Amino acid sequence: MQKMSLMQRLILGATVLCLTAIPIWIFFIVPDMSKMPGDYHLINLASVGRTRILDIQSNQWKERMEKSDLQIRMMNVEKDVLILEVKNQAYDANTGKIIWEGSGKYGVNRKTRKNVAELGDRQRTDYFMFPQHVHKKDYRLWNYFVTEHAYTLKFEGVEKLYGLETYKFTYSGEPVDKTEYFPWVKGYHIRGDNKGTVWVEPTSGYLVKLQHGGINKLTDPFSHKIIKDFQVWNREFTEETVINQVRYAQNSKITIQVFEIIIPLFFGILSLAFLFSILLTYRIRKR
Repeated sequence: MQKMSLMQRLILGATVLCLTAIPIWIFFIVPDMSKMPGDYHLINLASVGRTRILDIQSNQWKERMEKSDLQIRMMNVEKDVLILEVKNQAYDANTGKIIWEGSGKYGVNRKTRKNVAELGDRQRTDYFMFPQHVHKKDYRLWNYFVTEHAYTLKFEGVEKLYGLETYKFTYSGEPVDKTEYFPWVKGYHIRGDNKGTVWVEPTSGYLVKLQHGGINKLTDPFSHKIIKDFQVWNREFTEETVINQVRYAQNSKITIQVFEIIIPLFFGILSLAFLFSILLTYRIRKR
């Protein structure tokens, strides 16, 4: 049997390295890179909408344009869990006066993107945000992007936004207590529902667009009976926010595809090329 030349042995070694690199890359490198980054933060998701709110003293309805900002700040990292502070604030678009505000502390698993109940300021469960590789099925989330309560998002179909393919989900939350968001309202409790639609880029799990609204009602603090409507509101991401989110999602999608598909494919093609060159040099030497 003809011995392999030095060049053939070097090429064979390179082939083995490439073939070994494929499972290492797929099962170790890619999962680690798919985690939420240790410095995860979301500076601002701006929304705009219209609200009708009751002046309790005069019993007159007032209508105004409303803006809201959602911000996420990373407070700490504990192994594979991010400790995040989420702030959400709505204010009068003309005067800047705060209409309502709230905040929450979340513990989020970097791998699964699910809430870690014991590390937040509430016993939250379910997803904090959509995972990568979103499926065409329903998801249950609990975050401050929409409301500070768990809610189920139902898959509705596929739509394109600025050329980007997204999955469309809708939700309809049961009425919940919202008294804490309106500390200036005295003598009543406030309960309200929340309905809306979200668009998500499926590869990255990026939230691209949000439209939601609802009705808040004044209730008796003791009997919990509904007294009357207090606020009718609707909001959606600003056009600038949607465009920015589309760009972020598109970039993240390309990065994921490169790491999950292109690089392993490159290693595979390189291995085949090396094997072919070994076979070719072997045949040449045999002649």
